[in-house]
Order: sequence, then structure tokens, then C-alpha cells
Amino acid sequence: FGFAGLRTALQADVPTLAPRLPATWQRLAFALDWKGVPLDIEITPAIVRIGNRGGNDIPIVLNGTRHVVAAGAQTHVSATA
Repeated sequence: FGFAGLRTALQADVPTLAPRLPATWQRLAFALDWKGVPLDIEITPAIVRIGNRGGNDIPIVLNGTRHVVAAGAQTHVSATA
């Protein structure tokens, strides 16, 4: 799903990202409501930040690796991990 590599809720049970930014882009950021959980996504060439503004922890998959973003918290993961 675009440069974020986002799979939709019809394709995946949890938010799934495989970002591929064009070489000239420094940042891609967007808000996402995943099954009632508000998320803030920021992708740079080096890092992916996922903020969970909801009241429940949410699992995410980034480049094939599963992570959990705690409610009200933010997770930073290497964009190449």
C-alpha cells in the first residue's frame, strides 16, 4: 500500500508495514485508525516511529518482525530491521 508498504485490515490481522521510501524522500508521516486504535506513523530512511494514542497495546509487524506498541506509548524501530 504505497511507500509505507501498509497492508490493509482485509489483508492482515495487525498493522503490517514494509516501507520503501524513494531515495529523495526524507520522511513520510500519516495517522491511521487500525480497528479503533489511533496510530501515528512516521517513516524516515533510518527509523520508523509508531505512536499508539489508544487505550490498548497493539501488535504491529515491521519488515516481517513483530513488535508491540504499548497504549499511550511510542516505539522506534530501525527502518532496515
